[in-house]
Amino acid sequence: MILKNKYFRFFSIVFLLIVSGLYNCNAQTVEKGILDLRGENIKELKEIEFTGEWEFYWQELYSPTDFDSNRIQKEPYFIKVPSVWNSFEINGKKLPKHGFATYKITVLTDSLHEDIALKLGGFGTAVKVFADGKVISKAGIVANNKNDAIPSYKPGVFSFTTKSNKFDIIIQVSNYHYSKGGIWNNMNRIGYANTIQQGWSKTIELTLLMLGAFLIIALYHFGLFLLNKNLKSALYFSIYCVIITIRTIFIDEMYILNLAPNFSWFAVIKIEYLTLAVGTPMFALYVYRVFNNVYSKIILKIFIYTSIILGIIVVLTKTTFYTNYIIVLQLFVMLAVSYSFYVAIKSLQSNRKIALIFLIGFTVLASAIINDILYVNKVINTFSISSVGFMFFVLTQAYMLSVNYLTMFKQTVLLADNLERINQDLEKTVEERTSKIKIQNKTLIKQKSEITNKNNALEQQNEEIKEQRDNLKKQHEIASTHKKHITSSMQYASKIQDAILDLTNEINTVAPSSFVLFKPKDIVSGDFYWFKDIDIFDKNYKIFTAVDGIGHGVPGAFMSMLGASFLNEIVSEFYSEIDAASILNRMREELSKKLQKEEEKEEEIKIAKDGMNMALCVLDYEKMKLQFAGAHNPLFIIRNHNRKTASKIEEYKGDSMPIGIYSKEKKSFANHTIDIHKGDLLYVFTDGYQDQLGGTPTEIFGKKRFTKLLLKVAHLPLSEQKEFLEKTILEWQGNTPQIDDITVICVQV
Repeated sequence: MILKNKYFRFFSIVFLLIVSGLYNCNAQTVEKGILDLRGENIKELKEIEFTGEWEFYWQELYSPTDFDSNRIQKEPYFIKVPSVWNSFEINGKKLPKHGFATYKITVLTDSLHEDIALKLGGFGTAVKVFADGKVISKAGIVANNKNDAIPSYKPGVFSFTTKSNKFDIIIQVSNYHYSKGGIWNNMNRIGYANTIQQGWSKTIELTLLMLGAFLIIALYHFGLFLLNKNLKSALYFSIYCVIITIRTIFIDEMYILNLAPNFSWFAVIKIEYLTLAVGTPMFALYVYRVFNNVYSKIILKIFIYTSIILGIIVVLTKTTFYTNYIIVLQLFVMLAVSYSFYVAIKSLQSNRKIALIFLIGFTVLASAIINDILYVNKVINTFSISSVGFMFFVLTQAYMLSVNYLTMFKQTVLLADNLERINQDLEKTVEERTSKIKIQNKTLIKQKSEITNKNNALEQQNEEIKEQRDNLKKQHEIASTHKKHITSSMQYASKIQDAILDLTNEINTVAPSSFVLFKPKDIVSGDFYWFKDIDIFDKNYKIFTAVDGIGHGVPGAFMSMLGASFLNEIVSEFYSEIDAASILNRMREELSKKLQKEEEKEEEIKIAKDGMNMALCVLDYEKMKLQFAGAHNPLFIIRNHNRKTASKIEEYKGDSMPIGIYSKEKKSFANHTIDIHKGDLLYVFTDGYQDQLGGTPTEIFGKKRFTKLLLKVAHLPLSEQKEFLEKTILEWQGNTPQIDDITVICVQV
């Protein structure tokens, strides 16, 4: 399915074009120390990559004069280049990682007319290169003992002049500071100097292009994070881009040595290993934020702690120690790559388009990483492409970001259109109803006048009464039609309110063991409940509240939607610990501003004088603490409820002031911090249940009955508690109409 996807085909073509531009030269094989280019049109080839069997003299440092004078009595071994000498056997025994050796090949050509150049990479770990009897490159100091040897890298293009059709290339190598020795890079190319130099320049230009792109992407994502501190995925991706930028400077063509030729070899190696150790968990954090509904927190913590341990080992130990364990770092990377791949595939089920785009980019990046790991371990003879793979991944992430923004924009436009249509329908309904009521009043006045003037004529009165009856029947039909229109509009408003306040997923996340008894008085409700699960600096908070937006019907419904919107906005602004009282204070501040503006527009908006009553709880399961703050409404806690009838309710009263405009001096709401235990029952509610009339026409259910009822049902399962509460209030109500919206929430710790 992925292979047939249009996004995959497009990005794959881009990736192949980039990779093909990196590798474009002819290859020749060295056989038994001879690179035979006779018969080849060197002028057309210009650049030739050569690999194969070099003459190899272990524990010997031979110079061109040694070979010219025939003083060498040893028969050479033949070793494959590129490779590490650790894997080479002499007399049935593998060579040690530390030591020194001489490599040699003889180049045979027909004719040469221009300067020749070699393109060389890093060697393990000090090198001296001779071509046609002259030294053309040195990196560090080659020695036959550790005390005199100095490791260094010096990649680049090195030219020399020869008029002979036969010349030698001799390379002296020593290694006492790394876990591998020898000529390990597949970067040995020979050809005309101008061609080799141009190829090297293009490679450097591509490296600089990628570095610039990585830094731009890093700054862009960091800017997104500054605009929205909750967008942690942008922060992690920005940091990861910076790490990749640093790694590219130090690894790809070792560009750092062009900027600082004397840069410490030991620092280069440490940074190479540290970027691998630190970059892996940073990428895992990014994937976790993108697919947090699938990614396991436990596995994420394992990656982070493992990275810290590996990083400490690299920083505190010598290169001769930690470079022996490159396979551990590589396995660590492979595990992170494999798990991220699994998460992306699993996410295809819920968010197919975004997950598919991510999976396409990540597949290419993972393939490039696997290629580099196999190349470093000399399992395959290719070249390093992880930076190009990451460049491809960045392109797919940019596309994924644009898809996200387009989706959000469409949803915003759709919501705005729906709200505008609702407002227009409500305004039209109010105008029509007002106009028809005026007409009805005029008709009734006229009828009364006619009856008074025709009292003397009974027959005429009967005719008038009949006419009035017919008119009243028509008016009744008109009123019924109006009622249907208004009811239909309110039902549509109810659907919108239900969609906006739909908290099924949030309730399952915040309080899987809970119930919500919610009975609106009218089609739409002034009461509402709200649940939120929020992470702040790896701290998790479970927030829930029952809110009484004073009033019911359409005004109450608008107040409930306004309150839910404010709560979502307020909790997203917290950057440290959540504080329940601070949420209420901010709610009062925002709602007061809004209601004062509305009151200035229309004096008939009575809800501006009252606002909202609410009880809000913040659960911290890590500390087993509960924060409570209330505006008029209290919190009930029942502990040890396993007995048939619980004996005590702990009540925490809310402050005697509402959320909204308040004529008295404004004080900060009190924040109650309460220890909680597993199994505790937490109840928050509005006043609708307690204020319901029943029994006698003027008697309310009351707080005392409500408290006893909660104690009576506390031992029951939550679903049975909810049924019992609902059954009890219906029996109490009888034929009495419901006078207010009812909301009761119970959360079991």
